[in-house]
Amino acid sequence: MSRYLGAESTAIKKRVANYPLRANLINVKPNPDPLTKGPVIIGNDVWIGSHAIILSGIKIGDGAVIGAGSVVSQDIPPYHVAAGNPARIVGKRFDRDVINKLNAIKWWNWSDERIKRAIPDFYGSIKNFVEKYYDLSTN
Repeated sequence: MSRYLGAESTAIKKRVANYPLRANLINVKPNPDPLTKGPVIIGNDVWIGSHAIILSGIKIGDGAVIGAGSVVSQDIPPYHVAAGNPARIVGKRFDRDVINKLNAIKWWNWSDERIKRAIPDFYGSIKNFVEKYYDLSTN
Protein backbone atom coordinates (compact mmCIF):
# COMPACT_ATOMS: atom_id res chain seq x y z
CA MET A 1 0.00 0.00 0.00
CA SER A 2 1.21 3.51 -0.76
CA ARG A 3 0.07 6.79 0.69
CA TYR A 4 0.67 9.94 -1.29
CA LEU A 5 0.50 13.53 -0.19
CA GLY A 6 -1.94 15.46 -2.31
CA ALA A 7 -1.28 19.09 -3.12
CA GLU A 8 -4.01 21.25 -4.54
CA SER A 9 -3.76 20.91 -8.32
CA THR A 10 -4.57 24.60 -8.86
CA ALA A 11 -1.61 25.63 -6.69
CA ILE A 12 0.76 23.48 -8.71
CA LYS A 13 -0.52 24.92 -11.99
CA LYS A 14 0.21 28.48 -10.78
CA ARG A 15 3.88 28.09 -9.93
CA VAL A 16 7.07 27.21 -11.75
CA ALA A 17 8.44 24.60 -9.33
CA ASN A 18 6.60 21.58 -7.97
CA TYR A 19 9.04 21.34 -5.06
CA PRO A 20 7.95 23.17 -1.88
CA LEU A 21 10.82 25.67 -1.99
CA ARG A 22 9.51 28.07 0.67
CA ALA A 23 8.97 25.38 3.27
CA ASN A 24 12.14 23.39 2.66
CA LEU A 25 14.75 25.98 1.69
CA ILE A 26 13.86 29.13 3.62
CA ASN A 27 11.84 27.47 6.39
CA VAL A 28 8.68 29.60 6.05
CA LYS A 29 6.22 28.77 8.86
CA PRO A 30 3.46 27.83 8.72
CA ASN A 31 4.11 25.84 5.58
CA PRO A 32 2.46 27.75 2.71
CA ASP A 33 2.84 24.84 0.29
CA PRO A 34 -0.09 22.44 0.55
CA LEU A 35 1.30 18.98 1.15
CA THR A 36 -1.67 17.03 2.39
CA LYS A 37 -5.43 17.01 2.55
CA GLY A 38 -5.25 15.36 5.97
CA PRO A 39 -4.50 11.97 7.47
CA VAL A 40 -5.44 8.68 5.88
CA ILE A 41 -7.79 6.85 8.24
CA ILE A 42 -8.13 3.11 7.73
CA GLY A 43 -10.82 1.30 9.70
CA ASN A 44 -10.69 -2.11 11.31
CA ASP A 45 -10.68 -5.37 9.35
CA VAL A 46 -9.93 -3.63 6.04
CA TRP A 47 -8.33 -5.57 3.19
CA ILE A 48 -6.14 -3.49 0.87
CA GLY A 49 -4.92 -5.17 -2.29
CA SER A 50 -1.36 -5.06 -3.53
CA HIS A 51 -0.11 -1.77 -4.98
CA ALA A 52 -3.21 0.20 -3.99
CA ILE A 53 -2.65 3.93 -3.65
CA ILE A 54 -4.64 5.84 -1.04
CA LEU A 55 -4.50 9.62 -1.38
CA SER A 56 -4.26 11.92 1.62
CA GLY A 57 -7.39 12.87 3.51
CA ILE A 58 -9.20 9.60 2.71
CA LYS A 59 -11.20 7.53 5.21
CA ILE A 60 -11.73 3.83 4.58
CA GLY A 61 -14.51 2.36 6.70
CA ASP A 62 -14.42 -0.81 8.78
CA GLY A 63 -14.57 -4.05 6.80
CA ALA A 64 -13.97 -2.40 3.43
CA VAL A 65 -12.09 -4.09 0.59
CA ILE A 66 -9.81 -2.15 -1.76
CA GLY A 67 -8.88 -3.89 -5.00
CA ALA A 68 -5.27 -4.39 -6.04
CA GLY A 69 -3.82 -1.46 -7.95
CA SER A 70 -6.70 0.85 -7.05
CA VAL A 71 -6.19 4.60 -6.63
CA VAL A 72 -8.49 5.67 -3.80
CA SER A 73 -9.38 9.36 -4.05
CA GLN A 74 -12.69 9.37 -2.18
CA ASP A 75 -13.90 7.96 1.14
CA ILE A 76 -15.01 4.32 1.13
CA PRO A 77 -17.95 3.42 3.40
CA PRO A 78 -17.84 0.49 5.83
CA TYR A 79 -18.13 -2.97 4.27
CA HIS A 80 -18.04 -1.69 0.69
CA VAL A 81 -15.78 -2.94 -2.09
CA ALA A 82 -13.89 -0.41 -4.19
CA ALA A 83 -11.64 -0.97 -7.19
CA GLY A 84 -10.17 0.81 -10.18
CA ASN A 85 -8.41 4.02 -11.10
CA PRO A 86 -9.95 6.08 -9.77
CA ALA A 87 -11.43 3.64 -7.28
CA ARG A 88 -15.20 3.36 -7.44
CA ILE A 89 -17.63 1.47 -5.25
CA VAL A 90 -18.29 -1.80 -7.07
CA GLY A 91 -20.43 -3.42 -4.40
CA LYS A 92 -21.26 -4.03 -0.78
CA ARG A 93 -20.03 -7.03 1.14
CA PHE A 94 -23.34 -7.37 2.98
CA ASP A 95 -26.79 -5.80 3.06
CA ARG A 96 -27.42 -2.63 5.10
CA ASP A 97 -28.91 -4.50 8.09
CA VAL A 98 -25.88 -6.79 8.40
CA ILE A 99 -23.49 -3.85 8.01
CA ASN A 100 -25.26 -1.96 10.80
CA LYS A 101 -25.11 -5.00 13.07
CA LEU A 102 -21.41 -5.62 12.36
CA ASN A 103 -20.71 -1.96 13.12
CA ALA A 104 -22.46 -2.45 16.48
CA ILE A 105 -20.73 -5.77 17.25
CA LYS A 106 -17.21 -4.30 16.73
CA TRP A 107 -15.59 -7.70 17.13
CA TRP A 108 -12.12 -6.17 16.61
CA ASN A 109 -12.42 -4.69 20.10
CA TRP A 110 -12.88 -8.13 21.65
CA SER A 111 -10.12 -9.74 23.68
CA ASP A 112 -7.88 -12.24 21.94
CA GLU A 113 -9.42 -15.01 24.05
CA ARG A 114 -12.95 -14.09 22.99
CA ILE A 115 -11.93 -14.02 19.33
CA LYS A 116 -10.25 -17.44 19.70
CA ARG A 117 -13.45 -18.90 21.16
CA ALA A 118 -15.49 -17.39 18.30
CA ILE A 119 -13.22 -18.48 15.42
CA PRO A 120 -15.65 -21.18 14.21
CA ASP A 121 -18.36 -18.49 14.00
CA PHE A 122 -16.11 -16.26 11.88
CA TYR A 123 -15.97 -19.02 9.28
CA GLY A 124 -19.68 -19.81 9.38
CA SER A 125 -22.55 -17.90 7.83
CA ILE A 126 -22.69 -14.14 8.30
CA LYS A 127 -26.38 -14.47 9.21
CA ASN A 128 -25.59 -16.81 12.11
CA PHE A 129 -22.71 -14.59 13.25
CA VAL A 130 -24.78 -11.42 13.51
CA GLU A 131 -27.72 -13.25 15.08
CA LYS A 132 -25.46 -14.71 17.75
CA TYR A 133 -23.36 -11.63 18.58
CA TYR A 134 -25.59 -8.65 17.83
CA ASP A 135 -27.83 -9.26 20.84
CA LEU A 136 -24.75 -9.61 23.05
CA SER A 137 -23.34 -6.28 21.79
CA THR A 138 -26.50 -4.35 22.61
CA ASN A 139 -26.66 -5.55 26.23
